[in-house]
Amino acid sequence: MNNRSTSFLLVALFVISTMTALVTLTPTVVASNETTSGTITGTEIWQGGHTLTGDVEIAPGAKLIIQPGTTITFLNGTYLDVKGNLCAADTSCGANGMGSNSSRITFRWGTPANESATGRCYKMMNPASGQPLWNADPSCFEGILVRDTIDIAETRFNHVTVENAYGMPRYVADLGEIRWAAFILDGASPTLTEMAFDGVNTSSVLVLDLAAPTFNGGSFEVGSDEVISSLAGNAVQTYGAGSPSGPVRFLSPVFTGTENGCSSEDNGRHVLWAQKSFTNIDHGVVASGDYGYRYTDSAGIVHGNTIQTDCTGIDINGRRSISNTDYKVEVTSNTITTGDNSPLTVYDAAYAHVEGNVMSGAAEGSGIQVVSSSGAAGVVTQVRITNNIIGPITGYNGIWGVGYFDMIIDNNTFLEINREPVIVGEYHFQDSGWSVTGPAPARATISDNVINNVSGSCSSDTVWDEEDFPCPAFHIFRASVTIKRNIVIGVPGDAIRAIGSLLDVQNNQFTVGGQGAKIVDHDDTYASLGFFSGNQWLGVSDIVYNITKSSVTVQSETIPSITGGNSSMPIQLVWDQGEAYAYNNWDNQVILPPTTSIPPVNFPLSLQAVNNSTVFTFANMSGLSLSKIQIGALPTPWAVQVREAALVRIRATVGGVRVPGATILLEDAHGNDLYNLQTDTQGFAPWVALPSDFHLDIRGNGDNPNGFADDVGEDSCADGIDNDGDLLYDLDDPDCNAGAGTRELSKYFVTAYKFGKGYHKSSFNLTGTYEDTLAMTNLKPTVVVTQSDGHSFIRNINFTGYAWDGNIGTGVFGTDQQAQWEQQGVVQRIEVKTPDSSSWVDVRYAVDDSGTNGEVTRNNRPFKNWHFEYDMADQPEGDYTFDFRAYDGVDYSPIVTKTIKLNTNPPTINVASPVNGSMHNTGKVVFSGSASDAYNGALGSDIQEIHFRMSSPTWITTTTSIARPLDSEGNPIGALSEWSWEWDFSVMPRIRETWTFVIWASDSGYCLEDIDTCDTVTLELDIDNSNAAPVISLLAPYEDETISASHDTVISGIARDTDGEVSRVEIRIRDPQDALRELPNAPPYVTVIQSNGLWSTTWDTSNMIHDFHYLISARSFDGHSYSEWVEVEVIIHNPLDADNRAPVFNSTGWVGEVIIFCEEGSQALDRCGNGGSVVLPPYFS
Repeated sequence: MNNRSTSFLLVALFVISTMTALVTLTPTVVASNETTSGTITGTEIWQGGHTLTGDVEIAPGAKLIIQPGTTITFLNGTYLDVKGNLCAADTSCGANGMGSNSSRITFRWGTPANESATGRCYKMMNPASGQPLWNADPSCFEGILVRDTIDIAETRFNHVTVENAYGMPRYVADLGEIRWAAFILDGASPTLTEMAFDGVNTSSVLVLDLAAPTFNGGSFEVGSDEVISSLAGNAVQTYGAGSPSGPVRFLSPVFTGTENGCSSEDNGRHVLWAQKSFTNIDHGVVASGDYGYRYTDSAGIVHGNTIQTDCTGIDINGRRSISNTDYKVEVTSNTITTGDNSPLTVYDAAYAHVEGNVMSGAAEGSGIQVVSSSGAAGVVTQVRITNNIIGPITGYNGIWGVGYFDMIIDNNTFLEINREPVIVGEYHFQDSGWSVTGPAPARATISDNVINNVSGSCSSDTVWDEEDFPCPAFHIFRASVTIKRNIVIGVPGDAIRAIGSLLDVQNNQFTVGGQGAKIVDHDDTYASLGFFSGNQWLGVSDIVYNITKSSVTVQSETIPSITGGNSSMPIQLVWDQGEAYAYNNWDNQVILPPTTSIPPVNFPLSLQAVNNSTVFTFANMSGLSLSKIQIGALPTPWAVQVREAALVRIRATVGGVRVPGATILLEDAHGNDLYNLQTDTQGFAPWVALPSDFHLDIRGNGDNPNGFADDVGEDSCADGIDNDGDLLYDLDDPDCNAGAGTRELSKYFVTAYKFGKGYHKSSFNLTGTYEDTLAMTNLKPTVVVTQSDGHSFIRNINFTGYAWDGNIGTGVFGTDQQAQWEQQGVVQRIEVKTPDSSSWVDVRYAVDDSGTNGEVTRNNRPFKNWHFEYDMADQPEGDYTFDFRAYDGVDYSPIVTKTIKLNTNPPTINVASPVNGSMHNTGKVVFSGSASDAYNGALGSDIQEIHFRMSSPTWITTTTSIARPLDSEGNPIGALSEWSWEWDFSVMPRIRETWTFVIWASDSGYCLEDIDTCDTVTLELDIDNSNAAPVISLLAPYEDETISASHDTVISGIARDTDGEVSRVEIRIRDPQDALRELPNAPPYVTVIQSNGLWSTTWDTSNMIHDFHYLISARSFDGHSYSEWVEVEVIIHNPLDADNRAPVFNSTGWVGEVIIFCEEGSQALDRCGNGGSVVLPPYFS
């Protein structure tokens, strides 16, 4: 090739490569406004105006890009099915610009040409009912369906308007029903910005099947269908959507609702309905409408919304629970104003947190309704209402609680409430004209609230028998309530009215125009039980404490001067029924209400009430004396008890350290519970009042009751109670000797206990204010280490064990409570002092393997199993000591010490004999050698075994070992530093072959079962264990011997083996006359062989053929090999007459002559007549 040709070729190659590059860079063709009906399978762009003639589907993997400002016109009754990707006016997924309010994308559906035509939904089957939908509207099935097959990175909706879409039906699996919407996200979670909906018949948006989209802004309207009113749905519906970590999110949405009304017949709609979903709404606006948001069995956050509705603002019903985990609805920082109904309802097992909201309106409702119909599926409604402004409420209550609930109400401000600010339990039960559910156990914890300006009148013809009375601040009916640190002003009625309830009322400031606390029983059956402490009663115009058939304890308060008609008697006590006592089967007795199942939090009083008396206990009171306590007319002196008390405070300690959270139980002299208290951070229980003197109204003018218990003798010596527990009552007790001027003092038992800290029980006599510090006794923990002293570890230490606190007994407990009581605590940690630690200051900790999360149950406890790992690979071999102790939060267990053997390197071995490659044929090989190990601790040699792994071509690999000898107790003694072992190979296969031996030594840590990292010695030995064949010879019969036939012809010989013993002799008989056929009558194997080799047997020849030749062959066997056959030929003498003898004649009686007469010349057979005869047998033998 010349230079010209070379140049031409190079230019050609350059041109070809350039053309190839141009072909490669040519862009893929993208369709524009091409599809009007059918399926998009590639990438397509819609822009400007685009009219569709039928349904359009974006196939999975395909993509539709819609440019800003585009209007897509749909034929009525058609829809867009998005299985692939749809990029609407967003540059992040391929559009040429970002959508805005001035360049919105509009999806517009046309009106049907024939309004009377039957649409495609008419005969469409409903999976829920199995029947057709029977929806004849010609516009039915208009909208956009976005499926879970989209790529959310390639799908965006930016400034999209959906206009005049009827909506599509979609089966919702979580409901088992059909729901309708114009825009459906079925499992799809794209981002949607400033969506808008106009003229939608059903719902704007339906989100379902775990879809978790994000809506940035947007406006959503409820449906407007007038033909089938039930299809006019919520603006947004979410069913089974979102998750705890990925909720459906609405950021600054605007909702427009219905204007139908609030009754059930008005078909009003919530603007958003969430069911079994996680849905967050942030800074939304409900500018108008009947209802706001509805959360049914759902969770989420509603924050910063402005809601103005005619009916309820937010309805929460039920709770979202997944795998036994409950998720709450958080309603925070919203402004909710309603026309008629409540701004917020929390119903039927709901779980909610309500904080920082402003709620007002409710001309026909209450600010917040908390309702549960006796607990949905036994689950209590739970809600915390905190830091809210509630009011003005022009209808009824600030908070109305009815049914089975547990609510916390704290730090709220109640303003201008038309009736009671707080109702706990609906007291209108059984009132005429009222239809409310019966009472259920309920609890409210009401603290740190401000209540101002309560107006309106209340009434109850059943509970109070009053047509009208000024509404109180708190109305409690058959419920448990804690009321602490509240400020109540501007209340013309009573501070508290309670019916058959449990009350814990402390440190409140009440400025009210009526009575202080009016506390009564319910239905002559259920008494109230109350504890009041530190309250301020300001402006009370009448009775401060008005108590009927109930028990109330009051301490550390000032009874103010009152101006009403009962100014001289601020305390009034009444028992308004007949006497209750054993002889009338306790008729008219009272008991505590069922709400004891959910008592006030940290209720100080024990849940016991005196069943036949109204009881008033007071201590440390200012402005109060016995003369100010009026006792109403009584059926018996015992029906009202006034107990003058002293303040008592108990402190719990253990080891001199205060114990917060300890339980302090106070009992009377007969063991009846009085108080159940908890200690504070300093170990103190609250001050409580314990009766030191008991007063009954038994005397007065003329020894008649006078309505007061202040006369001489109306004390503990005349109260019918054994106050000091000596079983001597009143004047029978020497303490009541009038001459001595004494009375019966009260004795009390006090128990202090805290799980994990300790226990204490003692008693004291109460003479006045009493304080005591109780030193609880803690039961020490116990730790057990599984490994024994001398246990060997390889480099890494791994101790295991178990531990417990208190008493473990057998470790078998019937209940969790029994296990907790016996152990009285938990092991909090196990400390390990390692060999490099000089004190318990420098410790390490074991790992708890129990999996209990710190709880004691009937079959588990902390550190029931534990382990401790410690790397000692860099330490020399030797003995190391570890110390263990358990700690239960108070005391340490006894120290457990373990000394272990550390192995960091494997042992080494030396084999002195035999020599590698040596030959052995004597049946035995003696192995000997030595072994060494780096360990030189107190336990002596650590060489535990010498192992021999042997194999040959005909023998599977086996391992045998020699170990240190054991003493009488099974402990190893001696050493294997020098060792020997004899191998007997005589029992091995009788062949000569090469055997391979792998030999190693093991110590207590290394190579116990396998070679692992140990050094080995390998020997190959020539083992000759081949066998020498035995020999045999025949002694009888000899060659060519003629043998007389017999039943026991003897065959004998000699058989010997030079390297063993002959185990048997085999004999065969063959017939040369019959092709050497082997005869079956050969003798059996001969197994009895004398020490000199002699053997013999017999052969039955009695049936052998006369003069026939026979071959007798014999061979011997030594268990491994046969000898050669030896053979002789013999002749059998066995003639037929071999046993015949001549007869012997006996002449006795023999007739010597017999004469016969015959006809001469006759030829007849009988010519001699009958002839003659001789009978021979008698004469021969």
